[in-house]
Amino acid sequence: MSEEDIYKTIEMARESGKISKGVNEVTRSIEKGEAKLVVVANDVTPKEIILHIPLLCKEKNIPYSEVSSKKELGAACGLALGTAAASVVVEGDSKKLISEIQKSQKKEEKQEESEEIKEPEKEEITKEEPETKAEEEKPEPVKEKEDVKEEIKEKPEKETEKKSEEKKEEKVKDEKETEIKPEKEEKKTEKEPEEIKETDKEKKTENKEEKEE
Repeated sequence: MSEEDIYKTIEMARESGKISKGVNEVTRSIEKGEAKLVVVANDVTPKEIILHIPLLCKEKNIPYSEVSSKKELGAACGLALGTAAASVVVEGDSKKLISEIQKSQKKEEKQEESEEIKEPEKEEITKEEPETKAEEEKPEPVKEKEDVKEEIKEKPEKETEKKSEEKKEEKVKDEKETEIKPEKEEKKTEKEPEEIKETDKEKKTENKEEKEE
């Protein structure tokens, strides 16, 4: 329903039936269960003045509508000044319009309920999807980090092992070289007396020859 239709209903009810004007009167009509339609202006300040009205209407199952201007709502009520709220107590000629407002409101409420039901279902689906993805993705990077740490640990260990092996090999080579050197020296010393003996023999032979001559 448009705002013009709502203003018309208030005017028709004022002329042929009975209405309540102002927040206090409207609240009383709702609490007593007399209100057949309640209209509230959105441009009211402070808003706290009218916040209780839609809640009361839901409790009592009374049709509730909002309009943009309190001045126009006041004019529909036959007031020179604006009004924050108005309610129809006796419908008069506005019965048909009020029933139409009720029907349109029920449709809107059903649509809102269906949308509210659909939204949490979508949220649950979207929540489940990232959770499953996160579960699948989480262990892999952790494993990769652990592997990297192990590799980093293994590398220095391998390097130290290599170095120790190289040192051992060098020691073994040095030992072998030291063993080979004295053997060579001994052989040399053994050869030297033999050479001396040969020279002595040669000298003796030379002496003998000289004597014979």
